[in-house]
Amino acid sequence: MNVKGGSRIPVPPPGASALVKVAVFGGAAVYAAMNSLYNVEGGHRAIVFNRIQGKARKARADASWRFLCPGTPGLDDPLSNPFSEAAGGSAARVAAERVLVCVAEKDDLRDRGVWYYESLKASGYPGEVELLESMGEGHVFYCMNPRCDRAREMEERVLGFLRK
Repeated sequence: MNVKGGSRIPVPPPGASALVKVAVFGGAAVYAAMNSLYNVEGGHRAIVFNRIQGKARKARADASWRFLCPGTPGLDDPLSNPFSEAAGGSAARVAAERVLVCVAEKDDLRDRGVWYYESLKASGYPGEVELLESMGEGHVFYCMNPRCDRAREMEERVLGFLRK
């Protein structure tokens, strides 16, 4: 087929359109499958979730905690949650006189950190409880970009807290 100026429009080889469709839809199906299933190690409750409905956060955090601390039940381990049933459900286990809870606004664990802060304050815990929320930042932002303003603010706050 000729067009204005005498140049030809290239014609794709036969079957190319079908191949592109298979690649696009096949890639989308693989992506959806990889992001819809979540495997946990044997012996723990398997959780199948749909990322679109948003049930994965706690399962991922539990699996990460079990990876870091093998043999523990996940985030409800008494080491990480003094309010868990395994810890007796109270802040009596918190031995520190002061607690600084640091969270980042865009971190998947932000809500859990704020919950911990609020629960500790409401529990009758006799010590000092502070919350530092780094706005606009995600999980471990201070490791990824330690020279950013928010990381420096966090460092100063933590150092000031420790020096009290």
